[in-house]
Amino acid sequence: MDLPNFEKLEAQILKLIHRYEGLKNDNGELERMVNGLQEEISELKGINSRLRVELEDSKRNIRDTEKEERIRIKVEELLTHLEGI
Repeated sequence: MDLPNFEKLEAQILKLIHRYEGLKNDNGELERMVNGLQEEISELKGINSRLRVELEDSKRNIRDTEKEERIRIKVEELLTHLEGI
């Protein structure tokens, strides 16, 4: 192999090594980003679960309030009826 071809090969190898190191650094950065996003997803799942529980509690409270209103109306009707007797 003559010297110019060897120097070209050497330059290509050095370029590939540099590129590999850059990709390795990029990969590390991407792994950190993925880990951060996975933690965020986990936190959001917890928040979502708590909000679902709160929503169900709110729905039950609304139904209880509606039930209380129907009972109050019935009691008033019964009291009005009793007063008429």
